[in-house]
Amino acid sequence: MTVETHPIFRPSLTAQSGSDRFFLTTSDGGRAVVVQDSCIRWCNVSEPGYHSMTLERAFKDVKHVVMSNSGEFLCLYNDDELRIIEVPWAYTEVSSMANAFQLFRFVSDEARIKQVLFHPLAYQQETVVILKDDDSITIMNWQDFGDSKPDVLNLSNGTYSLDSSITDVECITFSQDGLTLYVLSVSEGADIYAFYPCLAPRMQFDKQGLDRLMYKSLIQYDVLNVGTDSEVKRNTIKQLKFVSGLHKQQNSQRILEIPEAQRQVRGQGPFTIAPFPKQIYSSTGTGIASLPINDQNELLIMSLDDGNIAILLQDLDVTMNWDSARYNYNNSFALVELITLGSQEIQQIVVGDHKYGQFSVMTPEGVFSIDTSKWSGVMASCLTESDLRPLAETKLESEVTFTELKDSPKSVAWWNTTPQSVVKVSNREVKSKQVSEGVSKQDDDITGSRQEPEKYNAHYSQPIAEIMQLNQKFQLESSKAPSKVIPPRERQKPLKNEASEIQLDLLTEASKDFVSKIAVGQTLGVTLHNRIYEQQLDLTHQLKASGELMEKQQTILTHFHSQSSRSDAVHARHSTLMSRFNKFKDNLGQIQNSQRFKDLEISKEEVEWFKEIRKQVLTFNRDVHNQKRLQDQLIHLKQEMNRIAQVTGDQNSQARDEWHELRHMLEEDTIILQDCNNQLKSAARQVPAQP
Repeated sequence: MTVETHPIFRPSLTAQSGSDRFFLTTSDGGRAVVVQDSCIRWCNVSEPGYHSMTLERAFKDVKHVVMSNSGEFLCLYNDDELRIIEVPWAYTEVSSMANAFQLFRFVSDEARIKQVLFHPLAYQQETVVILKDDDSITIMNWQDFGDSKPDVLNLSNGTYSLDSSITDVECITFSQDGLTLYVLSVSEGADIYAFYPCLAPRMQFDKQGLDRLMYKSLIQYDVLNVGTDSEVKRNTIKQLKFVSGLHKQQNSQRILEIPEAQRQVRGQGPFTIAPFPKQIYSSTGTGIASLPINDQNELLIMSLDDGNIAILLQDLDVTMNWDSARYNYNNSFALVELITLGSQEIQQIVVGDHKYGQFSVMTPEGVFSIDTSKWSGVMASCLTESDLRPLAETKLESEVTFTELKDSPKSVAWWNTTPQSVVKVSNREVKSKQVSEGVSKQDDDITGSRQEPEKYNAHYSQPIAEIMQLNQKFQLESSKAPSKVIPPRERQKPLKNEASEIQLDLLTEASKDFVSKIAVGQTLGVTLHNRIYEQQLDLTHQLKASGELMEKQQTILTHFHSQSSRSDAVHARHSTLMSRFNKFKDNLGQIQNSQRFKDLEISKEEVEWFKEIRKQVLTFNRDVHNQKRLQDQLIHLKQEMNRIAQVTGDQNSQARDEWHELRHMLEEDTIILQDCNNQLKSAARQVPAQP
């Protein structure tokens, strides 16, 4: 069964004619969902069938459907309403309890809904970000909607003035780390702004991501100087305090609660684009999307109404902004590539979850598949390693293919079977294309265009990061005061009194605190002892290897001196020959220019002499070729003999080791016997000769 013939794509019997059909898959491509009208279908892509559920309350004119990162929830929305639906993956028959999976419904009474996204860092995907046609951005906790007030950003007639708001917002998208919300404004063509950080009420950070954010904030703080703008200083310091608080909070609890004051951020930008192509000066933006190129770096894709696609790289690190209006610091993009598709209408950019550097562009005629992995993989490796040299030899040109459909496409998603495919779905047609080779997001090994030389890596039983964490814990425990402090009155009393029980109780509690601190210190001491011991062994190994290299270096130097003297002799002989050759060449030139020698005829003896010279030259050339062939045979025989000697040496290595061990044992026995003999002689001298 092919992808196109899978039953999940069959027309719904309850769907109205001409209704839109949306197709989505989970991030691993292993589970698929099809939404049409009020019917939701789901299946595992490896199974031949599917399951379905009909919404209790019909939902018509669905504008778009988005899936959470975990694949557990769907958000269906149109201009006036959105619904959150839980996908019942573990159930096969849900007709009797369909209402239990319809978790949330929101009706917008004021502005119309333009776009909805799940917040990628929200705890249990409980937060959605809603863009409305009044340019406001609402951050809503749908699981706690009745008890909490949504956060609204970019207000034009509310908390902030009109000058600080971003107008004519066309599209929003999250960055790869989930902290930056990029905004596309079309008021002046195509301007990109950012809300950083864009936070949910409850968040769940990846430890590595939070550590990277902490290191970046520290670096931004360290580069501040006297000439830095006051707004930049204030935001940078506030960012460092905020990230430090998150870091401490994560160590004590799994869910991070974000206060409302820290969730109210302000936009920054617009971002500059350099170089800015002349052909898009009069163009208007239609959409933006984030394109990951490895697990840490990303590109930003911007589509324009003239059919161009701009691929941008953020070349500077921005700072968080809470208070400053029209804040603009390090808001810069570098234009990496401008792709012209020829179509005058780009509907949507779809970034798949299957491969780094690949995305699709939907147009009314079909779907363009764009693969940047040939150069974006090299760029990602260069950015990770801070080495741009391989990028200079790379051609920044993407691969573009087109798939034509009978009607306007609605969805593009990854279908993870064998072979893996990218599926394009419209209301009347389904087409699939096998995934091209690239760097998979499920593969942690990100490779570039060059092969790294093999490096020596020391392997220890415990990483240094854990030891440093244990050290920090010990330092923190050591700096803490005892949990119970003896009151001043009790301190003045002698122990032999009626209140001695109270004093002993306090001393017992204090001793427990000290014992716990000592235990942590002992654990740290043992850990450091083991680490130092392992490092000593590693140092021994490295010193041994260094000694072997130095011995080889000495041997090489010895050969170098002898070969250098031979080379000098050869050069001196070469100089002598060259002087004789030049003299001979001058004589030949004089002879050639002499009219006397031109008039002379070649004698019979000279002809015979030249023939003999030609014969000798041919013989010499033949002997040279024979010598080269024999030399190659000797080199081959030498290599074979070395290989045989190495094999024989490996077989006899154990016997040599046993012989050296026996020899060492005999030497020790000899030393013991000599000591014993010396002691006997000394004792004999002390005994008198006659009793």
